[in-house]
Amino acid sequence: MNEQIYEFAKTIKNIKDIGFSYKEAKDIYEFYTTRLQDLFLFDEVFEIDNNYTTNATDCYNSFVNFCVNNNVDVPTQTAFGLNMCKFAKKIRTRTGINYNVRIKENINE
Repeated sequence: MNEQIYEFAKTIKNIKDIGFSYKEAKDIYEFYTTRLQDLFLFDEVFEIDNNYTTNATDCYNSFVNFCVNNNVDVPTQTAFGLNMCKFAKKIRTRTGINYNVRIKENINE
């Protein structure tokens, strides 16, 4: 934990050295680490495939399983849906919502 605190402090200092205030540096750090974490987690579970669709519930369940198996906080379905829209096309059908992604095989290995 001390190493994480040290890395956080060092990163904030580097951002401040560029000319930002502490609050701005902290906001920048949090925005990019959260955004990058979402991107990396998305890439671990899904691959974009414009010729394929996957049901939103199946996507969520696969993501939850990945999070549980890797000790990552599990998002709510709403938060998951909002994040998925950032990375994949949302397709509404009369049977529900789909995304143009394919769930990767062996994601929990």
